Amino acid sequence: MNPRKAAPPASLFATNVAAALHALLTDRGISDAEIARRIGRSQNYVSSRFRGDGSFTLSDVDAIARDLGIDAGSFLAGVSRRLGI
Repeated sequence: MNPRKAAPPASLFATNVAAALHALLTDRGISDAEIARRIGRSQNYVSSRFRGDGSFTLSDVDAIARDLGIDAGSFLAGVSRRLGI
């Protein structure tokens, strides 16, 4: 039996991506549970990424961005600019 390994801690960039996504969701009144349902992930998975216990995948970011009606590339570029990278 293979025990599940914990996700590696999120990088500074991933942490900022998660924080920016969470802010957008909060501004729109969308809960962790609701966005998890919309992107086909568990609430635990989504909440753990927002806490920094692992990183969202690019597919996750794309799915959340599409759900919010924003361009994932532009969103990620904006996070990069804010971090100066």
